[in-house]
Amino acid sequence: MKDVEIQYYFKYFGPFLWTSKINPDISKYILEKGKEQKFNFRAHLAGQIKKEFLFDKKIAKIIWKKLTPYFESYFYAQRKHWKINCVEWKPLNLWINYQQQNEYNPQHIHSGDYSFVVYCDVPTKLKNEIKKRIKETNCAGPGCILFSYGDIDIRRGITQAEFIPENNLMLMFPSYLKHQVYPFTTKCTRVSISGNMDVITKSLQ
Repeated sequence: MKDVEIQYYFKYFGPFLWTSKINPDISKYILEKGKEQKFNFRAHLAGQIKKEFLFDKKIAKIIWKKLTPYFESYFYAQRKHWKINCVEWKPLNLWINYQQQNEYNPQHIHSGDYSFVVYCDVPTKLKNEIKKRIKETNCAGPGCILFSYGDIDIRRGITQAEFIPENNLMLMFPSYLKHQVYPFTTKCTRVSISGNMDVITKSLQ
């Protein structure tokens, strides 16, 4: 697998948790095609979100292809920093989430080996609610995603990583990593996509 020139960040936090910003044109394409999806995937997911639609195979294939450079960046970084080499990866499923007022995702894991989320549309109203919460409590909260790994330790606290949703922000992580999404009270819709994949890996150590 070739090295790719994509700026990324990761946390020294249990499993390999990676973030990057995707090309805004990809988000635009996702938002356009998301409106055409009809199959409600909600029954197959953990979230308390009414509108979650599975992408049809044709559109999903195009989106997977557009995101491939970012997947390669993740696996390159994982090989570099964690000494785990991805030999081959295979898409499993891809869906779009329309999170609305008071909806949320309880703590859960995903199927497959690796998963990702891309935030395509984060309304200004929600951004303002998050800013207000941070100012009042020094915690992000509304509409944010929280990853948890490990057990509670009174001396160190629970191992957690929280991310504030931003337009075009992509997160990628092992599917077994527990995470949850907080509700928000603002009347608006936050749009994201999620996907899972299987991989063949081998340790370089």
